[in-house]
Amino acid sequence: MYPAIQDGVFFVFAICMQCHGRLTRLPARSRHKAINRAYCNVVDDPCRYAHKAFENEIDARLFAGLAADPVTSAGVIDELLA
Repeated sequence: MYPAIQDGVFFVFAICMQCHGRLTRLPARSRHKAINRAYCNVVDDPCRYAHKAFENEIDARLFAGLAADPVTSAGVIDELLA
């Protein structure tokens, strides 16, 4: 889960496990560029990608943090996909 903002709307978007695995092997600069491309894809076609909007940045970051935690991630991801 990655927090982002577009036109004052905070949101979190998901990256599939296969792509996430690739991201973890990239150097920081390349990883940042890849995440930025994923962000642009979500903004261009939000219906195609799993994302969730929030009222503020804190909620978006909290949600992303909970999704990254193995103990809480199952419920958070189910909520995102619902």
